[in-house]
Amino acid sequence: MRTVLKNTSEVVHTFAQRTQNEGRSGNVFFEERDFIYSYGHHYLLAQFITDKDIIINDSGYSVSTSKHISAVRYATRQYNQYFVTEIEAGKVFNRMTELLNKLGKARKPENYLYEIENLYTSFTSFQNHIRKNKIRTSFLCSKNSKEYKGIVKIYKNTRPENLDTFTEKLKEKAKRAKAKEAKKVKSLLTDFYSYKRNSFRIGNEDFIRISQDRQSIETSQQVKVPINEAKELYKAIQQGINIKGHRISNYTVNSLNGVLTIGCHRINMESVHRTGKKII
Repeated sequence: MRTVLKNTSEVVHTFAQRTQNEGRSGNVFFEERDFIYSYGHHYLLAQFITDKDIIINDSGYSVSTSKHISAVRYATRQYNQYFVTEIEAGKVFNRMTELLNKLGKARKPENYLYEIENLYTSFTSFQNHIRKNKIRTSFLCSKNSKEYKGIVKIYKNTRPENLDTFTEKLKEKAKRAKAKEAKKVKSLLTDFYSYKRNSFRIGNEDFIRISQDRQSIETSQQVKVPINEAKELYKAIQQGINIKGHRISNYTVNSLNGVLTIGCHRINMESVHRTGKKII
């Protein structure tokens, strides 16, 4: 019996055949017949919980691990496959909560509703399966847990018979949150423009001001560029020149479309004009 195998493909297919207890090649290896790993014991790539059921850990995001996930998924198609992102209570609840938060401001809510329904179905089907067949696994979730109750609640609230009422509640919640954020931004900006605060992060926009020595323009992320370069850029903006690709200090303008995007900065246009008018 060979335990050092030719490549990843041979490792995952040998693992899937369940004819030997161990095997490895490169960064993929399996042990005790039921467990296969990617790059070490810290990432359990997949595990058999019965002779017919396998759990695949699809929560890895690196390119190489994604390839390993794909290889295991393909090699074990003859089994009942379950995926960690669809059966692990914490992950399912967090993802459904993210989708729920997007639902209140979504133009096409059906996309979010479809994923919520699929997650609920995958999660509850797995839970019912392991309970019915008395399968021992760490993925068993108590129906009294916060996550389980939360998953069921989100699903029920997004059913057609409850959706209209629930969506209105979400929209009101989003509206209140937006108003609260606007009030907070106003307070932070007052301190920022009066030099009582040098940085802040709220929402998805950045703001700029003239430095106290008037030599630079500085952002709410505490990045500085020479004031003369900022002046040149603002003149181009006023003249309606296409500034995409324009260099300012060590940064490049990505776009001007409602906000001024430079590198990782998305600069609020009211702040751009407020500051720009003071330097030309």
